[in-house]
Amino acid sequence: MDIEDSSRLEEGVRDAKPINETLGFPIVGVGASAGGLESLEELFAKVPVDSGMAFVVVQHLSPDFKSVMDELLARRTQIPIQQAEDGLAISPDRIYLIPPKKEAILADGRFRLRDKEPKETLTLPIDHFFRSLAQEAGAQAIAVVLSGSGSDGSRGIRNVHEAGGLVICESAETAKFDGMPLSARETGVVDLILKPGEISDAILQHVTFKDGSGNSDSTKMKPIDEGVELIFGLLHSEYGIDFSHYKASTVGRRIQRRLLMQQFDSINEYAEHLRSDPQELNSLYLDLLIGVTRFFRDPEAYEKLEKTIIPDIISKRGRDEEIRIWVAGCATGEEAYSLAILFHEQLEALNRPVNVKIFATDVHKASLELAGAGKYKEESFKEVSESRLNRYFMRTRNGFAVDPDLRKMIVFAPHNVLRDAPFTKLDLISCRNLLIYFQPRAQKRALSLFHFGLKTGGILLLGPSESPGELIDEFDVIDGHWKLYHKRRDIRLPADIRGPLTHTHLTSTKIDGMQGNGNPLKSRDLPDASLMGAYDWVLANHMPAAILFNDRHELLHVFGEAEQFMKIRKGRPSHDVLDLFEDDLRTALLGAIQSTKNELVPVRYRGLRVNSGSAEGIYNVTVEPVENKHASSQQLLVTFQRMGVTSSTQQPVQEVSAEEIGSQRLSQDRINTLEIELQHSKENLQATVEELETSNEELQAANEELIASNEELQSTNEELHSVNEELYTVNAEYQNKINDLTDMTSDMDSLMESTDVATIFLDQELCIRKFTPQIGQVFKLMSQDTGRCIDSFAHHIDRPGLIRDIRGVLKTGEVLEEEVQDHTGRWMYMRVLPYRSKREMKGVVLTLIDINVIKQAQHSLSKAVKNREQFLAMLSHELRNPISAVYSASHLLSTKQNDPEVVKKTISVILRQAAHMAHLLDDLLDVSRMTQDKLELRRQRMNLRNSIQEAIESMQPLIDRQGQNLVVELDQGPFPVYGDPDRLRQVIINLLDNAIKYSNPNGEIRLKVSSEGDSALLQLSDEGEGISEEMMKTIFEPFKQSHQTRVHHDGGMGVGLSLVKFIIDGHDGRIQVKSEGIGKGSEFTIWLPLLSGSPKKTVDEEVESEVQLPGGSKTLKQKPYKKIEQVVVIEDQQDNREMLQSLLKVEGYDVRTAEDGEAGLRAILQSPPDAAVIDLGLPIMHGYDIARQVRSKLGEEIFLIALTGYGQTDDIEEACQAGFNEYLVKPLNLDRLLSLLQGTPDDEDKDSDQD
Repeated sequence: MDIEDSSRLEEGVRDAKPINETLGFPIVGVGASAGGLESLEELFAKVPVDSGMAFVVVQHLSPDFKSVMDELLARRTQIPIQQAEDGLAISPDRIYLIPPKKEAILADGRFRLRDKEPKETLTLPIDHFFRSLAQEAGAQAIAVVLSGSGSDGSRGIRNVHEAGGLVICESAETAKFDGMPLSARETGVVDLILKPGEISDAILQHVTFKDGSGNSDSTKMKPIDEGVELIFGLLHSEYGIDFSHYKASTVGRRIQRRLLMQQFDSINEYAEHLRSDPQELNSLYLDLLIGVTRFFRDPEAYEKLEKTIIPDIISKRGRDEEIRIWVAGCATGEEAYSLAILFHEQLEALNRPVNVKIFATDVHKASLELAGAGKYKEESFKEVSESRLNRYFMRTRNGFAVDPDLRKMIVFAPHNVLRDAPFTKLDLISCRNLLIYFQPRAQKRALSLFHFGLKTGGILLLGPSESPGELIDEFDVIDGHWKLYHKRRDIRLPADIRGPLTHTHLTSTKIDGMQGNGNPLKSRDLPDASLMGAYDWVLANHMPAAILFNDRHELLHVFGEAEQFMKIRKGRPSHDVLDLFEDDLRTALLGAIQSTKNELVPVRYRGLRVNSGSAEGIYNVTVEPVENKHASSQQLLVTFQRMGVTSSTQQPVQEVSAEEIGSQRLSQDRINTLEIELQHSKENLQATVEELETSNEELQAANEELIASNEELQSTNEELHSVNEELYTVNAEYQNKINDLTDMTSDMDSLMESTDVATIFLDQELCIRKFTPQIGQVFKLMSQDTGRCIDSFAHHIDRPGLIRDIRGVLKTGEVLEEEVQDHTGRWMYMRVLPYRSKREMKGVVLTLIDINVIKQAQHSLSKAVKNREQFLAMLSHELRNPISAVYSASHLLSTKQNDPEVVKKTISVILRQAAHMAHLLDDLLDVSRMTQDKLELRRQRMNLRNSIQEAIESMQPLIDRQGQNLVVELDQGPFPVYGDPDRLRQVIINLLDNAIKYSNPNGEIRLKVSSEGDSALLQLSDEGEGISEEMMKTIFEPFKQSHQTRVHHDGGMGVGLSLVKFIIDGHDGRIQVKSEGIGKGSEFTIWLPLLSGSPKKTVDEEVESEVQLPGGSKTLKQKPYKKIEQVVVIEDQQDNREMLQSLLKVEGYDVRTAEDGEAGLRAILQSPPDAAVIDLGLPIMHGYDIARQVRSKLGEEIFLIALTGYGQTDDIEEACQAGFNEYLVKPLNLDRLLSLLQGTPDDEDKDSDQD
């Protein structure tokens, strides 16, 4: 069930429900929170068991614990206590407790419960219940607010107050937590502020007073008319409002309520008290002028206006014609602003100027001041859409303020619809829920003024319970449900409708039967209906013919057979009763009435002849004043008695002491009266002439003064024109400045929205001024949070004391800069800077820049630098060992040249260490290619068995030297895989090399190869030093090397296993390592996918192009074209050039050299050799350019060999395109070079190759 919907008061109901009309007993809603237990105990301790009231206790209860409030209260009261249940009917003399996790309302005399929403952070159960209590119980509702924090209950008590109920709150002095009591008091609707122990007595007194159960034995006092009239007089004198025109039930109920609150037993005593207490008089005045209003109240009615009425009004008015609207009884202005919004939207959509003038009036000046200020709390905007709220209102600290453009459309002014002249030429009048307070006569007066003020076809909007009444014929109904009418025609209404109101008396019977002592009248003191019927029969059958009328000659009652003396005339009817009599009789009555009015004594005519149909005869006619203190005007009675008649209906009446007048006397009196009136008229005319002459002279003097004043005004007008032009210029300048400021604000808003920097501006109170969407996520901000203090929001920044540091920047003006993290670990750069305007501190600016990427980059860079340092240290170590050996061997060779054994050994060392350095460089190049994902795999169908056997043959000598035993278990049959033979062989070699290095001498190394499903399974295990648990995590990363090698100088750079994993992954396989720990050996397992069937071709048959050769050479073309004798060596490094020249000469070649590209090209072109060995990285001219020049000028006659330190695929392809026949990678393999130079075919082979 929707609590909000059910809590709305019935639209149009501004008065409370009458007592005992619905539930028949009062309901007391008690709201309490923190510290409310003791207050509840004191309250219920004094409530009798049979009070006739139902009590409902609404608290803020924890959803995680069971409430024991029933047990606690049961110790202090005997009233039955029970928990409310959904659908439970409420009964008197019980206390109901709302269970935890529930919210409750009353509907149709029963409880309606719903579960609290877990996601709701703010719940107001007391407000919800009070609203439903006001709707359900009306004037029988009693709201009590006890101790508690927060403001719950302060909204619901407004509804109870508006429904005519009683509102009581605990005093702040006795409340342990005064938040709720103080919030209730700030609403201004609290009737009594008491201690908890006094509240029960006040409630009982209120209920007793309402029910009329006072002491009936007390002596009756005089009627209360004088007290009520005195109150009305005081109100009229102070505020100019005559409340006698208001409905007696409403006025009486409000006066009773104030009597109770002020604890007066007599209304006369209360009236006397008002003389000396202006504040209480104002409180009564406010009570009598209750207004229930909010924005867009009755949304369906406003929807009708928006879609039908307003478009029709606008369409009938010219573009520059003003639309005039009157909102009568506007209270605090919400209805006027609602209409202004609708018209503004329609005109803005039509691109028309907003030429609308709304007159919003009320008799209550304080309400008009609030309306003029245009500031409202959030609860007034329940029916306002989000778009309208953002468009027409500005957020303030306590709510919202009306936009200035909207405020300009409305004029707020004090106005009394019963007394003051109406506004005219109106297109729309809205007067909702005001007429229901007026008596019928006052309602007609107000409606006549509305009819006068409307244009023909103008719209009248009334409240749901109101109607035009007797003026319905002058209005056409547009919507009967929402009381929309339009004026039919311009016509002058009858005088009795539009005439001024006179003061009416409020008698004791209109104050709910109260006497001056506050005791109700007993039923026997009231007129009996049967007795009244008897009175009517006696008057009709035994009263002589007579008529009763007032001093305005309005007929009030006809007695006996007096109708026979009257006759309705043709033509327009008259309200003057004398017009119904014949001329002779009318003349006689006029004289008698005049005498009776002047002298206030009866006047009798004897022997007056009447010639009127059946009444023809001679009568005694008596005119006498009626003594009626309850009448608002003088009343007269005319009695007709036929002379000599003694019928039952014409019994002789009691003689009245009256002046008797004969017919002659009658004529003479009439003549005298006319003469006196004529003389009086002459005197008046003469006085008038004299006054006119005097006035004429005064007017002539005034005219001269006006002429002089006119001249002064003309001069002033010219000055005003000049000032107006200046003001127009200034206004234009300011308008331009406003436009510039608007553009700057728009630019600033766009910048704030588009920038990727989280920024928030705070004022001196740390309240939010502006913020970007990015920081809104950090502090969980929404657009409507502007104006709230930043310390009320939680944030994601992992930095204690942030708000304190922001206050420090505001105090000291020093900039705060720091790197911080949020709760997810994301890094941000925080800056808190003082915000200054013209050197004055206006607040602070907090910015957050996302530096998480930078932090990650720094971390990665730091890690890369660390790895680089480790790699350089390792590379330096690994290169220094062979270089040291080469250096030592070279020194030994220079000193022991004649010792063949030493020479042989040193040469072996130099060759072995050179090969080791070449191997290190190859590993380094492989790692480089691997990290760049450029390591090339030439995959083909192959037999894995061949690569395994080749690897074993390659590593067997090293195994034998270490004295280790290699056990191989190789299953029979082929192992067909799709792979690169050389790289797979390299994998086996690297694993065997690791096993050899990390195993003890004479240790056993076991290699097992088998099939497992669709994969070839390779298992290599050893009994060596094993692998630690920490090393297992990083063993396949580059440059990771265990420190447990048996002979550390045999350890490489730590790239072997990373290369192994890369190659295996490139073959869609996987590798795994196991070790029980240090000293317990290790086992590497490899799975490679098998192909179905066996290899059909060998490696040589499968691929005939580009193969990997030992020594780092690449074969581009298999053989030179002829025998080579002359060779040109082009090398810029002198030692390499001279050594290569010496080696080739030793082999019998004729060798010429050049040290740069230009000299080398010249040597080749001047005397073409058979072959040329060319370094690619030459000065002056690159090796590729030399090859292109030679090929373009000499063709294919010369065998060109490229020599370089680069061996990547791109380098080889570029060399091939430049024209080289072969490609050798440094360090140079001399045997490979000699085999290339010596592999010259004979002429027949050459021809066949060319073919």
